[in-house]
Amino acid sequence: MAERVYDFYVGRQSSGKTFTLKRRANYLAYRTRATSVFVLDTQYEWSDVWPDALSVESWGDYLAEMHEREFYPPVVVFQLGIEPDAYREVFLEAIAVGDVVLVIDEAYTFAPAGSTWRGDSDLRRIVYAGRHLRNADGELSTVGIIAATQRPRSVHLDLWTQANNIVTTRVEGDNVRKWIAENFGSEHLAPVADLPQYRWHVLRGSMPRHT
Repeated sequence: MAERVYDFYVGRQSSGKTFTLKRRANYLAYRTRATSVFVLDTQYEWSDVWPDALSVESWGDYLAEMHEREFYPPVVVFQLGIEPDAYREVFLEAIAVGDVVLVIDEAYTFAPAGSTWRGDSDLRRIVYAGRHLRNADGELSTVGIIAATQRPRSVHLDLWTQANNIVTTRVEGDNVRKWIAENFGSEHLAPVADLPQYRWHVLRGSMPRHT
């Protein structure tokens, strides 16, 4: 990839968040030089999105499938359950492969808010050093992140403060409005008050490209 991808989406239920993430993942998988897009599908919402994607339900299945392949598939959907510990090998694999983009919906699962980082240590390494990690061949490469949540205050600040692009749909609830006002300025509250479905407002950076 020419540059590292790091996007953070805030979207309430039925706002089009997952639909938009799928379009973003599709663009990165098929229109850029990313080696692969790794989707951490804890909610089993990404099945049958792409006919040439690899979907696996265990780490052993992934290893067996890749043993038979010469090239990485454009998208790998990891459906390893709801527990974040089941995805630890995925973070290490993303680093080893290099130039991978991770899709992490409901990011609080993997990086819950708190005074200290309670998520996977390799994910934290990707958050901070994802612009210059060495792959299995010792070459410098990137690992990108597309993260999303309904409740940004539930996500550790290390995850979202490092993002290049932060966008939101229409918000509901005082907690999200307070998060926006405190971190990006109260002038952003009016533009997001009545956004229709599938429309986004940029809090930082620019709107990530989907097509």
